[in-house]
Amino acid sequence: MNRRYRIGQWLLVLTSAATPGFQVSVDWYFMGRYHIFNDNWHAHAKYHLIVYHLTLVIFSAAAIYGCLGRWRWHPFASSFALFSIVAFWAPYYLAALFPMASPYASENEPVPGQLIVGAVLVVIALFGWALTQSPRLRGAGATA
Repeated sequence: MNRRYRIGQWLLVLTSAATPGFQVSVDWYFMGRYHIFNDNWHAHAKYHLIVYHLTLVIFSAAAIYGCLGRWRWHPFASSFALFSIVAFWAPYYLAALFPMASPYASENEPVPGQLIVGAVLVVIALFGWALTQSPRLRGAGATA
């Protein structure tokens, strides 16, 4: 394919790698704050978080393989990569709607940082996906 398509795929690869990279680093150890090694967290809550991280890493690896492997020219590869990124970040915004949950990691946090990072990565992924889409013909030569 063309250069535009490859740039779009690389943007999808970047966001597919950055998504678990950000999430796992924050939850395991980030600036002295972490969830996995927090004694206040119940062992079963840590279990669910580890399962969640492993699932995220597996789907991200599949998305990266789709963009770089033998299916890289198939339109499904870029759509799957976009889906894996959006499917990861969308629940962060939806969970904030539940009254018993809060996206704030601490009371001193002015803005939930993960929501900003998620929005940036989703926008980059959407742009990358758009670059992988075939341009639509317009005008007199277009066929329906």
